[in-house]
Amino acid sequence: GQVRGVITDAALLRRLSPEDHPSLLRVLMSRLPFIRLGPEEQRAIARAIGQTAAEVMDPTIPTVSADVSVGEAISTMLRDRRKILPVLDSEGRFVGVVDRADLLRASGAVGDGSAPD
Repeated sequence: GQVRGVITDAALLRRLSPEDHPSLLRVLMSRLPFIRLGPEEQRAIARAIGQTAAEVMDPTIPTVSADVSVGEAISTMLRDRRKILPVLDSEGRFVGVVDRADLLRASGAVGDGSAPD
């Protein structure tokens, strides 16, 4: 029930960069006993297939409590340059997440997308 971190889109893009993401063919070939890969290629394959969520996530993500004001949540998001904020209850357990659109809607800065009456 505790937030340990968040996997950001930037982390996923880094994970999928060509130098860190060998082709499926290279990964399969690395399993063949008669194929010898160089040290760099072996490391790239190990990084690509051996990463866990804990290795990819950002553990320094800011959080907000469920009773924080929308203005404070927006300030936290802007200050820490984040697109999402995990929301915690009074005991520090994860209860949800808010993103930019949620906070803008709640602040009244943007409409809810429905047609005017």
